[in-house]
Amino acid sequence: MIVETLLKKQPKGLPFWIGGFSGGAMISYEVCRQLSAVGYAVDGLLLVDMCSPRTENVLVKTDLGLAMFDAISRQDKSGVWSMTGNTNRHLQALFAAVAAYNPPPLEKGERPPAKRTAVIWAQKGIIRRAAGGPELFRVLEEEKIPSEAYPGFMEDPRLGAVGWSLAHKTSADLGPNGWDKYVGKDAIICSSIDGDYLDLPTPGFVHLLGEHIDRAFDHFRGLVE
Repeated sequence: MIVETLLKKQPKGLPFWIGGFSGGAMISYEVCRQLSAVGYAVDGLLLVDMCSPRTENVLVKTDLGLAMFDAISRQDKSGVWSMTGNTNRHLQALFAAVAAYNPPPLEKGERPPAKRTAVIWAQKGIIRRAAGGPELFRVLEEEKIPSEAYPGFMEDPRLGAVGWSLAHKTSADLGPNGWDKYVGKDAIICSSIDGDYLDLPTPGFVHLLGEHIDRAFDHFRGLVE
């Protein structure tokens, strides 16, 4: 449905730039795959703070995701994040979709779905927002989910759709983190913002996100390598 709408609305001759935040980044990647599969060129793909697809189905850790967002919403002062009934249903569907999404990595010599890709990471993990959320810590203990970074954690399927976002990222965790297997390694740039996943669209950080998006757009135009 998204691809059909894009093809109807996009003016002829205007290049496709596709992007998304969080689960929307995964959807954007799939949209690029579908456009590429039917012969359309995507000049730019923007992925904002989302782990790369897993090579196998992972468990739908709904309890973990909901506990995380419940703890987070209790601490949120921005007014952007709140846990309503609609939010709950949206999150459950999103967790399930991301957990089940396992497209094949690019084969040797296969054309990437986008000519250029930009990845923007949040440096901080959202574990810092968990104060006052005993349910989250109970679920973390039950699921044996670590809240600190370890080598390769960003690509670890055991963390499911959301567990990867808990830990603070180190400098080693701010590269492609597996996305290069799906978009190629020759035309991808990565940058990061000193905030967490939930900071990025809020008033204190959105200007920083905008600056990084502008740099991504320059990359799509071939001005930044």
